[in-house]
Amino acid sequence: MTLPVLPILPSSKDAAMIETEHVARIMRYSQATVRQLAKDGDIPAVKVGGHWRYPYMPLIIALGIAEGRTR
Repeated sequence: MTLPVLPILPSSKDAAMIETEHVARIMRYSQATVRQLAKDGDIPAVKVGGHWRYPYMPLIIALGIAEGRTR
C-alpha cells in the first residue's frame, strides 16, 4: 500500500495551516474538488481572506493518513 507523500511544512507560525494546492497533492484530487470538499464541510478547513486554509494535523487525521489508513 502506497501512502501519499506528506508536504514538508515551513518552519513558521503559519506552518499549522496549509493551502489548497498542498491538500490537492496529498489527496490526489483537483484543487476545485478540494475546495468543494471544504465548502461542504467534508474536510477540516477555514476561509481566510477569500482563500481556503486547512489545519495540517486535523486534516491528516481526518484522512486517516496518520494511522496508515487510506481513503
